[in-house]
Amino acid sequence: MNSVGPKLLASQQPCPYIEGKTETLFHVVFPEYSTDELSVRDSLIDAFWSDFGSHGYRRQGRLVYRPYCSNCEACIATRVLVNEFQMKRRFRRILRANKDIEIEVSREKLVSDHEAFRLYDKYIKTRHTNGSMYPPDFNTLRTMLHLEPDRLDFHIYGFLGDRLVFIAQTDRLLDGLSANYTIFDTDLSERSLGTFAILTQIELARRDGLDHLYLGFALDAVKNMRYKMDFQPQERLIEDEWVRFDDHHE
Repeated sequence: MNSVGPKLLASQQPCPYIEGKTETLFHVVFPEYSTDELSVRDSLIDAFWSDFGSHGYRRQGRLVYRPYCSNCEACIATRVLVNEFQMKRRFRRILRANKDIEIEVSREKLVSDHEAFRLYDKYIKTRHTNGSMYPPDFNTLRTMLHLEPDRLDFHIYGFLGDRLVFIAQTDRLLDGLSANYTIFDTDLSERSLGTFAILTQIELARRDGLDHLYLGFALDAVKNMRYKMDFQPQERLIEDEWVRFDDHHE
């Protein structure tokens, strides 16, 4: 009989955030099972997919991963405590500035892949030219935004009139929502649409009686990743234990 539980497959590549570092990612791989073991396999997969965030993993399409980099602990899994979330003055201003945006939450695609790619293409070329997703690729976007039929994932769309201004790919987990990936219209930088999308997900999690919004990996050493610290209070996964991490600066 095969060993029970997922296996980890490692991959290495240059770190997209810190020059000179090597990034090591562990990917979850489920072993093949015999016909008699399919129920065991399915229960393991369901349990993991419903709870991957609490173990510090992220999802992109069918790929679930987390970093295990030697001599570097810069990337730390982070989750917001949504029922204690502090609505700062800046967040209130962002909500007021975007009150004219219509929010649609859907398990169905509400825009074409080509319309989504126009948003993604501009977003990557404006904000992430030094990242692993540059140059923007159509198939990468389709994989990222694909709604899995056996998962509780969904899209949050933001429309300004007929104009698509952001898409947030989000997972529903046992204890919270996982903010997988957000793309937004960088021509509207004064609206802080990335922050607005997170505030929207925090409110959805709270409305659904969930405790956490998983934000992925905090990377305080990199300027364009420090925004995650703003969402307080939060917990960070330190040595496989969730530790409260409060920052009280306004």
